[in-house]
Amino acid sequence: MDIVQRVVTHRAVQRIVNTKQLSAFFGWLANLRLPHFLLRRIIQNFAASNGSSLSAYDFDIEKVATFNQFFTRRFQVGARPFAGAIAAPAEAFCSIFGVIEAGLLYQVKGKSYPMRTLLGQETGPNSGGSYMTLYLSPADYHGVHAPFDSTIHSIRYISGDLHSVNAQNIRQKDNIYCTNERIVLSGVSDFGVFYMVLVGAVIVGKIKLHIIKDCKPGNCYENLHVACKQGDELAMFELGSTVILILPTLHLASLPLSENEKVKLGQKLC
Repeated sequence: MDIVQRVVTHRAVQRIVNTKQLSAFFGWLANLRLPHFLLRRIIQNFAASNGSSLSAYDFDIEKVATFNQFFTRRFQVGARPFAGAIAAPAEAFCSIFGVIEAGLLYQVKGKSYPMRTLLGQETGPNSGGSYMTLYLSPADYHGVHAPFDSTIHSIRYISGDLHSVNAQNIRQKDNIYCTNERIVLSGVSDFGVFYMVLVGAVIVGKIKLHIIKDCKPGNCYENLHVACKQGDELAMFELGSTVILILPTLHLASLPLSENEKVKLGQKLC
């Protein structure tokens, strides 16, 4: 599985294959009911090669029926308590964080992209707000949770490509978050307006949004009033991908972490 993952996320392969068809195929494959002895061996090998520990999860390998049930496993109750006013919305690597400059965010240092293009809407000139990009690797827990108490007013599912969002592609491909398929959640909290962008990627079968069932690319929902408590599960990736949290009116001068540092779900950010 690890070899397959490396092959299909390679840039050369993605130039010649239809990544949407490939992702649909892997989604179908992940939901196949395999003989239990084979499925158990696949999961054990995948977990070992990716450094995934199953001890903190509410997951019984003896009862699993599909590979996707392993991908969408959940933590045991209390394994990831939420702390602070703003908590990490996912178990992930912090790719980059910083201050919004003239409406621009950064994939990596020296490679920027427009916030309005990412969100699919005009936001006006913006400077001084904050953003954080979190990369959920295939080994990570794939749920996305509310980082603070909030009210969601809008959901946009923007159609796009399904390029890999691994470190190599992020360094080499411009505007990758703006061209990939993504869901944009927007609303308000005690920290002002916020946006949370769930970015799709190659071999991510789908993004399951818990707020609105069967939300599909191209759909847009406005005038919502969905109250969320800190820690509520908002969505689940069926593999790994990226979450971008944007706080346009809140200037976070510093965060208690470094770029590319592993962040635990619920970890205090401020």
